[in-house]
Amino acid sequence: IRLDPSTDKSESVIRHYIEKHENVHLICPSEPSGSAGQNFFNLILEVEFEKYDYIAFADQDDIWLSNKLARADMCLTENGVSAYSGNVIAWWETGKKKIVFKSSPQVKYDYLFESAGPGCTFVFQIEFACALKRYLQFLGEEVKSLWLHDWFCYAFACSRGFKWFIDDKPMMMYRQHEINAIGANSGLLALRRRVKEVLSGNAFDKVKCQASILGLNDQAPIDLLIQDKFISSIKLAFHAHECRRKPTDKLFFAMAMIIHAFGRL
Repeated sequence: IRLDPSTDKSESVIRHYIEKHENVHLICPSEPSGSAGQNFFNLILEVEFEKYDYIAFADQDDIWLSNKLARADMCLTENGVSAYSGNVIAWWETGKKKIVFKSSPQVKYDYLFESAGPGCTFVFQIEFACALKRYLQFLGEEVKSLWLHDWFCYAFACSRGFKWFIDDKPMMMYRQHEINAIGANSGLLALRRRVKEVLSGNAFDKVKCQASILGLNDQAPIDLLIQDKFISSIKLAFHAHECRRKPTDKLFFAMAMIIHAFGRL
């Protein structure tokens, strides 16, 4: 467990748990990571997990179904893949629940623009986990410029030839609260936030930054983004079906690129 510095009783709760479970270890950094993504990147770099068969990410506020890892193991083995993720059941303190679908068919360039689902569903074969760790070590201080750990892991896997399986069966309850880094992207407020992120250019900057770090500037969608001209944006709009998995996201992507194109005039 890597505990970013906090002001609640998390550390005492964890230490009490460790007294009963010898295989649980606690890392307490002196400085906050700054984000969930950076906390997980640091966790990967700090933990010696090479002797294990799998590694899995876990957030402290989600609920795993009892057979989550068993199903991940089955899916990894039966499909001959290196990494697993899946749909989740988002839930709110009000009792509201909603399935978050991430299992639409994977497409050619989806990894350049989105994750394979919430990182809390991820389970990795050890060979892939070690390759990921080596790359993060290679990046050094450049790791600090990365945004989301789940999106980066998926992009790294797909760009390096590792196969990934996205499960359509939800195996966990994904808690939603006011400070979710991304969350279920549900409702008009979430849509407004996404539109603002795209129109401001922040979303494209994050895509280009990650692609550059992974050495993917020669990929067609990234090259078109870097050109940042009217015609290149229109061309990218016609690649929407290759850049996002979910049909509604394909449409939103195409519309965003067309709007961006006219902003280049």
